[in-house]
Parts: sequence; structure tokens; C-alpha cells
Amino acid sequence: MNKFYTLTVGEDMEIVYRTPAREYRLGGPSFEIDGKICGTIRGAKRIFATERKDGWTEERYEGSLGENTIALVLRRRDGTPFVRWHFALAGAGRLTKRGGKDGLVYMQYACRGFRGKEVRLSEYNHQRYSFCLAEVPAFRVEKAVMGPILVQAAAGASALFAYEHGSQYPDRFLEFAKVRGGIQLRAVKGNYWHGQAVDGYETVWLQFGACDGNEEELAALYRAFWQDHILPGHPSRRPLLYYNTWNVQERTQLRTGTYHSCMTLARILEDVETAHRMGIDVFVIDTGWFTRGGDWQVRRDRFPDGLQSVAEKLHGYGMRLGLWINPSAAGLQSDALAEYGECVASYMGERTKPFPVWESEPCHGMCLASRYWEVLAANLIRLCKETGACYIKWDAIWQYGCTDGHHLHGTEENSQQERGECYSFFMERYLEKICDAILEECPQTILDFDITEEGRCVGLGWPVRGKYFLVNNGPNYHNYDLPDPQWTNIFVNPGPARTWICRAANNYGKWIPSHLFLCHYLPDPPQSSQRMNLGSLILGGNGIWGDLHALSEEDVALHAEVLGTYKQVAEDMARAAERIDGETASSLQKYEKVDPATGRGAIVLFGFCGRKSELTARIESPVSGNFRIFGDAACERRGGAWFVRARFDGADAAILFCL
Repeated sequence: MNKFYTLTVGEDMEIVYRTPAREYRLGGPSFEIDGKICGTIRGAKRIFATERKDGWTEERYEGSLGENTIALVLRRRDGTPFVRWHFALAGAGRLTKRGGKDGLVYMQYACRGFRGKEVRLSEYNHQRYSFCLAEVPAFRVEKAVMGPILVQAAAGASALFAYEHGSQYPDRFLEFAKVRGGIQLRAVKGNYWHGQAVDGYETVWLQFGACDGNEEELAALYRAFWQDHILPGHPSRRPLLYYNTWNVQERTQLRTGTYHSCMTLARILEDVETAHRMGIDVFVIDTGWFTRGGDWQVRRDRFPDGLQSVAEKLHGYGMRLGLWINPSAAGLQSDALAEYGECVASYMGERTKPFPVWESEPCHGMCLASRYWEVLAANLIRLCKETGACYIKWDAIWQYGCTDGHHLHGTEENSQQERGECYSFFMERYLEKICDAILEECPQTILDFDITEEGRCVGLGWPVRGKYFLVNNGPNYHNYDLPDPQWTNIFVNPGPARTWICRAANNYGKWIPSHLFLCHYLPDPPQSSQRMNLGSLILGGNGIWGDLHALSEEDVALHAEVLGTYKQVAEDMARAAERIDGETASSLQKYEKVDPATGRGAIVLFGFCGRKSELTARIESPVSGNFRIFGDAACERRGGAWFVRARFDGADAAILFCL
């Protein structure tokens, strides 16, 4: 079908994927329907193929699964070896569970033995206070692994299997199991409820791709899959620079006792001006802009024109307006709660109690796997159209939270445990439906899911529609067994510590572009701290927060110069994987993020020593020698190779842009 593979679908819905050197057979699914395992699909044939506006070709195959109908919806695209597919059921049957266990197998991969790697996206590291990527040998200890990515690489051929759903490891809803004859991707819990109607049921999306090369080549193709082929041309795929008001709101709270006293039209307009001069692309107003949760209307006593002047100023500078929301919160006086009161989340028979949302009207927690998703989608679409906002930060979304038997994740016939597990599975899927509705009406909107706390669903479903907000302030004092002062966050001061935490957390870049995992760095002086923060930011975090009001002209000019240079090579860096030498917080750590195809990108050296030091490092990436350097460093060519010599007076960084 393209330069990477040919693909056929059999009458039993087996997908046969062939590269020039290898063949991969991905067997069809099986379901438990009306108490019987139904895995024999007959007469599958292609019904249609259509070209989607996003450049993907969608094919639909239909066949018989017992007395029901099953459809395979498959998407492929030129330029990538990766395909996506899912299954949909129609008929009069009911999905059932023997012994309370999900009876759904998504895929069977036939192979003799399996040596490979499990890639986890949701390993929560409490030291870093962040989700992190982890690579471990598959099936080394467990007979079943969570993934959501499974990689096979051997004998000059590599393959990747994945599913688009998330949770925090090891809380698995799907898993890859080692079985006789190969690998099976199967449901674990919550994928459906006992007695759920077959008609209209759709599985999560699956992914597969392979190449006749090694793991590094496969990883580069997968990174390009996310960068160029998922949401092609969408602004979330661009390495934009983000500013968020939350950190200055925290600082304001320390001085005034309120997070919102700096949320005025005049102050926001001044900060937009400063952010523009620094090179920011997306200006995000955190909590405090709205009247109440659920309705998501602009608070007119703070922004009398409904944010129109802010949006116009940003638009004039080619910038984007972003807004914070808590999608689960509906104010007690909100129209949303009045109309959808039965959608309030309840847990173990108790309705959630109202809670304050950052000094705004108290809210009920709403069940996202209920019909409430419809009004939330409609209100957010209206909000984007009225205000011109084209970025939404989604916060405070916990994976567990509702066991109600009257929503869209089970009935009174199911146990509270089963309804809770189904909520945790379907909550993400309804979030995806909301996102799809927004992108249909407002296609340039960036959707950013805040995963800065544990207990949130992290996987491959959300990045199909947006990006992740990975780290805000980072760890609190209690994470390190220290007493809490007035300000509970630790890493909020100038210096190297914050960059250690954020930079070490953002380690996804081998498989998924780093700029899809937003981290915020500080702009505060001195310049040594600013260089460390800017050097970390350009490696993928791409975010700044802090008090822009307090920055000097010199501070603003430095950010404008560094970020302006970064923008010349940002697209090249977005395509490149990091090459890291040295440990974080050691005497010298070197990052190279250079596109091997163009030789453009950046090299950043971080020095940490209590005294003056001079260190030399070899540049491993192919570069032209056209450098622009920030910090005390110089480059020289020796014997056909480039070397960089940097001088540090304590903790500092040297940034070398390869132009």
C-alpha cells in the first residue's frame, strides 16, 4: 500500500502486514456475547474506502460474528508504516463476563517466541512528581505487560504494537499477554459492563507498524508518525512556546491572600505585551477568568469585554489565547448543573459534595461518562467561538470517581466495583468524544491534558487529539518528608534544581515528540538560572511561567534573543531525538537535539560545580559549524570533529544553536 508495507484483510479479519523482508499476522478479535466466546468471523469483505480530510484513507470491512455483525475500521496513510484500526459491533446480543472478568481479546499476534520491550508511558515517579516513560524487557517477570506499547526488534526487523487508552501503571485496563503461539492483546477490566448491548459497541483504537531496520529506526518512524501524521498540520504538532499565568497567581496569593487579584484586564494586557516581546506563542489564562464551572462564561467584573481586547491583542501579534478549565466541575448556580443534575458523580452510593474551585463558586463533581459530556462539549465550543480561545488546558481529571448506576458506565444490575471500573475506562473515551466534537467545530484548538498529579489516565488516546501538560511546579515539601511552609512547592526558585526535575521527567522524546509534553520553566534572573531554564525549555518542555511584571528589560531581551534563535531551528528539533551524555546534576551533562537530515538544532551543556570549571565535550551530531552561542563557550574543529569548550562559574548552562 505504500513504500513501507503491503496489507490485506482476510475473510476472518486477520490483518496480514508485509514489509519487504517480513510478514506479520494480526488475528481478529473475540468477544463474550450472551455467555459464549465468539471469535469466529466469517465473510468479512471491504464495504468502502474513503479519503479523509486529514489525509488518512479509511477502509471499512464487515463480516458476521455469530448472529451479530462486526466491522473493522482501518486507517492508513502514505509516508508512515503505522496503521490504526478498531472494531464495532451491531446486533441484538449482550456482552457478558464469566466470573466477572472481561471476555474481550483485541488481537492475536502469531509468532514463535517473543523478545521485545515494553514501553510504559504512565510510570509515576514520586521523586520527580511526574509521569515518565519507562522501557523494560517484555515478559521478563510478568506473563502479561501493560504497555501501551510493545516493541519487537530482532534480526534486522522491528515492529510496534500499541493501543490508544491510558491509566497509571500498574493499573491496567488492557494488557499484552504471552500465550501459546504468540502474543494476545486482551481486556483486563472495565472495557464493557456485563449486559451491555452489543449494538453500537466500539473498541479502543489499535496501532501497528514495522520496518526492516533496528529499534532506533523504528522509534524515529514512530516519532514522525506523531509529529507528521497524527493531526497533520495541527498547531499542537508545532513546537510553540507557551506562557501560563498560574505561577504569578501563586506568588500573588502569598502577597495578598488571593489567587485572583492579579486577574484584571489591564494586568493581562500588559503581560501579553511582555510575552510577545519574549517570543511566546500561546498565552494561557489559568483559573480566575470564569464565573462558574460548567457554564464556562467569562467573568465580566474582571474582563468587561469578555476577553475580546485580550484576544484581539494576541491575534494582532500572531499569538493564541488559552484558558484553563476543570471539566468535571459544575457550579451550584450553573445552568449546566440545573439541566444535568442527575449527572453529578456519586461514589459508593454517596453523591459528591460541593467543593470550591480556586476562589470561584463551589461546584459539584460531574460524571464525565454520562450525558453531561454533551453540554460540556457544547459549552466549550461556544466558549472558543465567543472568546477566540484556541487552547484549552484540562485540569483535575481523576481516573476514578463515579460508581453511579444511571449513567453511561453500567446499570443497577452491575456491582459498584464494576461500574467504577467501567467509569475509569469510559471516562477517557467520553473525553475523547468531547475533544472530537471541539475539533470538528474549532479545528485549530489545542487541547492540553494536565497530568501533573498521579491518578490520571496517561496513554496514547489523548495525544491523537492534543498534547499533555506534564509538569507544573513539581514536587511539594511533603514529597521529601519536609514540613510544609506557607508555599508548599519546592522547585519554584531560580537556580538549577527546577531544571533537574523537569528535564529528567520529560524523557518521552525517543518515541513521541518531546514538545507534546509541556513543562514550565522560570524566567527569573540571574542569567545563569535563565540560561539553565531556557536550555531545558528548548529541549522539549516549551513552557514558561512566572511574574512577567517583575522582569527587567535585560531579562526580556535575553529571552527574546534566545527564543528567537530557537524558532529558527524549532521544527528541526521537533523531529530529532535527544542524545544525552552525563547524568542530571553531575559536573557536566550534554544534550544534543539535532536533526540528522538537516544538521540543524541545538546542543546544551549543563554544568554543576561549586567552583569555576572548564569542560570540553565532543559534538556527536552532524553539524555545519554555523553556531550561535549563549553562555561562556566556544567551538573548534579538530581532526574532522567539532568540540565545544564551556566555562562555568557554578551552576550554569551553555546553549549552542546549530543554524
